[in-house]
Amino acid sequence: MSFQLHLKDLYRTTVVERWNIVEVSKRQSVAEHQYLVSLLVVRYCQLKGLHRGVETQALRFALLHDAAEVLTGDVPTPTKKHCGPGLERVEADTVPLGEDPLAVPQRVEEVVNFCDKVEAFVWLAKYGVDDHAHRVKEAIREKLYKVDPVVAKQLFHECLELRDTVLWE
Repeated sequence: MSFQLHLKDLYRTTVVERWNIVEVSKRQSVAEHQYLVSLLVVRYCQLKGLHRGVETQALRFALLHDAAEVLTGDVPTPTKKHCGPGLERVEADTVPLGEDPLAVPQRVEEVVNFCDKVEAFVWLAKYGVDDHAHRVKEAIREKLYKVDPVVAKQLFHECLELRDTVLWE
């Protein structure tokens, strides 16, 4: 069984909230998250000198990578680990705008995964307000540093130097 998501369904990403178990001073929608991940994908591809085709595929995937959350809501990572194959099946069977998520090349998935984590780190650096948010942020940093500490630090710097400008308010 597949869940075909159309444009009207994807508009619901604007009301699906993230950070359900992490205290943040500003709520974030799935749509906002996907957009910010997409921006990071562009910059990541520039920094890594990746081929334009990889960038284009990664952008498409980034814009839709959490589309299944219009069906499930934002499921926190610790909860996902206990949901088993049911949740994974819903995510795998969700087809946004006819895009087959299983057809995504591994390199593209790696790029979006990395940028997804960078976006989460940046959001928590800006809006996380308690010890739990800090611990989650630091766990994300550790994972990113194991993959590519140079690019992670560069993206953190570029994103967080903006936090005091109008763009972040």
